[in-house]
Amino acid sequence: MIKMLMRGVALVTASSVLALNAGCGSAPERPSFAVSDTNRAQIASANALSMELGRRLLPGTAENRFFSPLSISMAMGLVLNGAGGDTRSEMLEALQAKGLSVNELNAGTRALTDILEHQDPDVAAQIANAAWVQRGIQLKEAYAADLETYYKAEVQDLDFLDPDAPATVNKWVDKHTRGMIPRLIDSFRPDTVSTLVNAIYFKGAWSEPFEEDQTQARPFRLPDGKTASVPMMERKGSYAYKKEQAYEVLQLPYGEGEWRMTIVLPGEPGGLDALLPQLMSNPESWRAGLASARGVVRLPRFTIESKLGLEETLRQLGMKTAFDPEKADFSGMAEEGALFYLSEVIHQARIVVDESGTEAAAATAAMVAGSAEPAKPFEFTADRPFFFAIEEGETGAIVFLGAVRNPAASDGN
Repeated sequence: MIKMLMRGVALVTASSVLALNAGCGSAPERPSFAVSDTNRAQIASANALSMELGRRLLPGTAENRFFSPLSISMAMGLVLNGAGGDTRSEMLEALQAKGLSVNELNAGTRALTDILEHQDPDVAAQIANAAWVQRGIQLKEAYAADLETYYKAEVQDLDFLDPDAPATVNKWVDKHTRGMIPRLIDSFRPDTVSTLVNAIYFKGAWSEPFEEDQTQARPFRLPDGKTASVPMMERKGSYAYKKEQAYEVLQLPYGEGEWRMTIVLPGEPGGLDALLPQLMSNPESWRAGLASARGVVRLPRFTIESKLGLEETLRQLGMKTAFDPEKADFSGMAEEGALFYLSEVIHQARIVVDESGTEAAAATAAMVAGSAEPAKPFEFTADRPFFFAIEEGETGAIVFLGAVRNPAASDGN
């Protein structure tokens, strides 16, 4: 009888990255917070979750893969605010936030969101949250207030049994990802009583663009030894770079230089999966020791779209009670919250990378970390599977992670 009364909470996150055109910043001009207002422990916990998710989601697949660990972390924050007892304790541990209070995570997320959205006028970074609740169910006042105060979440009611309910959520996601993710939800389970959504949209112009007339078809070496012909962009310039025995690292800045794409290129075509555990053990393995150097960069154009169900991954991280209809405790959400459980977690992300961008003075200097000595000239040709991350440098926040195994398989080529 208890199982018949249980009601599901769906968690969906959407992230889109469009590395295209110049002059794309559109957030309000004046931030409410300074970088000094961010909670370093909260950012460290979000980055630790990024590594745990990367360790589980990036290896062991032949597909290109792309996701936003920050979007997942923020969406889980929406759920965490309504959790109690063992459900809350397990969630904090799974989010790598043990030792931090929910209030600290909330305040840190609020400050970080503001900084990311305002860090660079040439980069559009927009983060939105929403909560839909079954018509007739009233969220607790304190819970709704926290969602609105710390996450600027739009709280609305919705009849999840209405066949048009998915279209309502999809329309919101489509708007807040600017058309990059038009259809996130196909249908809702009959027991759904709430859907909590986070969307991150990023549009960054390269600080130094690739010229389209330099792009030409080149072979890309696949993990199985075959090759695929892909459009390979090329340019010369100064970049933050380092070469290790098993891999090379290159940073490509966006806008004024605080935002960057970090690319890790293994030495061999089949070396990505073997290298990923090392890269996911500590982000400093690909952040530290870079030096400014002149070189030739060749990078394929690519588009990746990934849609992931995260229930099992989150269980592996220790978040088991939240998914248990008989044990979950979401009494902080609503009076009926003791009957709520987390039924599904869906994450969809899309990235498009091409030649476009704008030049910005002193961008390379902002990207240099570690060695003060200039490195030797280099050639960086991403003609085999590689890992990449998109980060904001001043806060250290890891926003997106991905692995490109075959650019020819992306829907944009």
